[in-house]
Amino acid sequence: MANEVVEVNPVRPGLMTTEFWVTLGASLVSVGMLTGLFQPGDVSAINDSVSQIAGSIGIVLVQLNYVWSRSSLKKEAAVQDVKMKIAQLKG
Repeated sequence: MANEVVEVNPVRPGLMTTEFWVTLGASLVSVGMLTGLFQPGDVSAINDSVSQIAGSIGIVLVQLNYVWSRSSLKKEAAVQDVKMKIAQLKG
């Protein structure tokens, strides 16, 4: 027990994660919807408003998901780091 090795998976920088790139892609699509870059044809003013609202909701949800996933990964890494330091102090 005293010589137990605890492996810690390092947290990769945000730019090197799949979550970042998926979030970026979804955000770009949502911004495209909001700005009218992606228009499926001539739509009424109501459809434009609905598209903008949906795009806004999409942006917020994607960003919240990214922040949550990165935070939980960093929290997990910090907990493992503390456990490793405690094990070293006991050892």
